[in-house]
Amino acid sequence: MRECILDAAVHGAIERDGHAIHVPEPAASPSFAAQLISAGLVDEYRLMIEPVVLGGGKRLFPEDGTLQPLQLVAHVLSSTGVHICKYRPTPE
Repeated sequence: MRECILDAAVHGAIERDGHAIHVPEPAASPSFAAQLISAGLVDEYRLMIEPVVLGGGKRLFPEDGTLQPLQLVAHVLSSTGVHICKYRPTPE
């Protein structure tokens, strides 16, 4: 039920405003992002990959093991070694 409400709300906002919705960090919690991903509502990911291994943290992608193929469409490497990547989902 919750995913149906989220799906309807996001699609309603897109139809009403006529453009995509941008959900910036830190406004978007990992659980909110995971809900959008599960509902198939994400058309672009902008990820910053830090050169640090933490060994834990909150999951962004659903834990159901569903394949999420992505295509790298842009990449910048910062002077501190952070990879700033833009990905788009690709059809399976």
